[in-house]
Amino acid sequence: MMGKKQAHEEEQKPCLSEQETRDFSMKLDSELNEGIRENILHLCIFDARIRPCVRRYMRKMNEISQRGVDEPVASENIHKNGKPYTCCLEPEYILGATGRRISSTIEGVLNTVPLAGARDRMGKKSSSVLHKTADAWKPESKSPPPTKLDQFLTESSSGFKNNDSSIIQAELVQYSREAVEKIKKDLAVAGYSSSPACSLRYIANTMKIYAVSAVVFTSSLLYTRVLAASADDWTKRSIYQVVTDRFALGNGSSPSCDTSEKKYCGGNWQGIISKLDYIQGMGFDAIWISPVVENVEGTTVGGDAYHGYWAQNINSLNANFGSDDDLKNLSSALHERGMYLMVDVVVNHLVAVPTNVTNVWPETFDYSLLQPFGESNSFHHECFISNYNNQTNIEQCWLGDSSIPLLDLDTENSTIVDTMYSWIKNLVTDYHIDGLRVDTVKHVRQDFWPDFASNAGVYTVGEVFIGDVSYVAPYTKGLDSVLDYPTYFAVYNAFNNGTSGNLTVIADVVTQAQDQYNHGTFYVGSFVENQDNPRLQSTVSDQSIVKNFITWPFINDGIPILYYGQEQGYQGGDDPANREALWLSGFSIDDKPLLDHVKALNSARKQAISYNSSFLTTKASFISQHSPSTLAISKPPLLTLLTNGGHSSNPTWSIPSSAGLYGANKTLVDVLTCDIVMTGSDGSLNVTASSGLPKVLMPNEALNASGLCGSEANGLSPGCRSPSWVQF
Repeated sequence: MMGKKQAHEEEQKPCLSEQETRDFSMKLDSELNEGIRENILHLCIFDARIRPCVRRYMRKMNEISQRGVDEPVASENIHKNGKPYTCCLEPEYILGATGRRISSTIEGVLNTVPLAGARDRMGKKSSSVLHKTADAWKPESKSPPPTKLDQFLTESSSGFKNNDSSIIQAELVQYSREAVEKIKKDLAVAGYSSSPACSLRYIANTMKIYAVSAVVFTSSLLYTRVLAASADDWTKRSIYQVVTDRFALGNGSSPSCDTSEKKYCGGNWQGIISKLDYIQGMGFDAIWISPVVENVEGTTVGGDAYHGYWAQNINSLNANFGSDDDLKNLSSALHERGMYLMVDVVVNHLVAVPTNVTNVWPETFDYSLLQPFGESNSFHHECFISNYNNQTNIEQCWLGDSSIPLLDLDTENSTIVDTMYSWIKNLVTDYHIDGLRVDTVKHVRQDFWPDFASNAGVYTVGEVFIGDVSYVAPYTKGLDSVLDYPTYFAVYNAFNNGTSGNLTVIADVVTQAQDQYNHGTFYVGSFVENQDNPRLQSTVSDQSIVKNFITWPFINDGIPILYYGQEQGYQGGDDPANREALWLSGFSIDDKPLLDHVKALNSARKQAISYNSSFLTTKASFISQHSPSTLAISKPPLLTLLTNGGHSSNPTWSIPSSAGLYGANKTLVDVLTCDIVMTGSDGSLNVTASSGLPKVLMPNEALNASGLCGSEANGLSPGCRSPSWVQF
């Protein structure tokens, strides 16, 4: 039995020397640092937009490691169990000091980054619990710190909304338990439990709390996806575009909607929320909605502003679509599903109905309605665009006509510029928007856009409505990218004209865009229909051609966009006929070949991203074919074969061994039909399609565990590779 004198000496003796304590502190900080780093590097949900914040956090952690411990305080001021305590370098002291530094760092990041909703609550809660735990380690504290992980999880989860905790709970528990075990093991191996005065139990349990707090913090930033994503993150997504007024009503009703009347039909943000299962069920993980700001009220010569492009007050919302809370609820509902929100915005102009009743030039307007501007000198002098070969005319004259003029904002005026930059920053922040589609980009000077995009702080894709790659390319330097209109025109003409259309033109245009666009075509919005262009089925009824046409956006370099109603076979022609009410389809998912086709395409793209880590950064290439009615596109692991031959054709494609795509006797699966084809002994491939249908081929091994064509799914989200220390 230990004598009283020996026990007293043991109590007074520091369990570690000063240098050992410094090493100890640095090791703990290093372990925590590395754990967070691994979480950041490996989670597929990492949001690149918070990288600067994470880097600041990591720098702070490194500073802690380099600094070691706080300066010792006078020993007479430190007490333990009511007795003078002479060792201010005990591990308990280090743990408390380190914990308070980490807590302060978290609080600093929370104050630096605009957080909201679940992130804000989780971040602040984790910081609060961490600080409380760190304070419990102060020598004068009479309350021991929590010693159970479950106790911490319970306390840190209290106060969260139910949907917040459900978002991250399973992942959080798994990550935190793995982190805790790693720290405990390393501490034990390092021998920090050798001295009776050093309690591995308290050290390990405190480090549990630090580790889990850090995981709560990083998970609250990374997992809930409320911070808007970068352009790189958007490349992993596929977008479903809706015209808000024509998609769905929140009350579930299905009123008649005559597109020719150009009136509001009742669709709203609550309606979109009610149909997110429908959208997500097709494999989409982002939506693009109509402009959200207040528009011209009442019926004009051009009809109602149901489309959202006739802004009158950019600081208010369009009440026809819902309330402030409705838009925030839509954003939250999407983020809870791991989906993104893209909002359409108009910078170039506002709209007012002329007040003059006789022919007057320039026309007169009630400028007080045009907020926040309110004066005529906020706009360019009235002149309608007359020369599309004159860029100044395009940028400073007006769109529209004398009955519905689109008043062109003076974006050369620094006050106007500052107003628009501030507005877009607030819009994105207030409604947690993940990306912007920007209207009429070519009608605003090019050097306006870089700072606009910077203030937005989110992925920006602009509409430059022209088919000339060289004209469009410079705009990809101001915004993240553009809607790829040059390729759209090539694709539309190739399929709209049947076998007289030339598919090789698509390859020519895409190759030009890959060479000339900033970032190539990886960030472009790839589409074949939208609210400004006629639907293919307004002129083409052959469903084989339609399926080939719809396939294009999903298999090239760009971010795929599907215009609502394509999956239902809508046939509207030019605006306004192409803005039909989707509720009239009943949102049917049964016996809908095009809807099934879209689901298969989304699944194939996600599996390609998962299988090939460089899929999103590998340029699509074209393999020359003998007929202008066939097209072969390689983007490993996808090989897509398209034709405009139609239902009565049986086209063939030849892929020579010199293309270097495959080895001998390789099994390929068409993910659209699950048919199998084999390469030859030299790796060449010859394929024939029946009824002019498209083919999207993938190597058999690329389908493993994907759920496609009967392969067994493993439950992991496509593209999500877990850290080595996380077990699912």
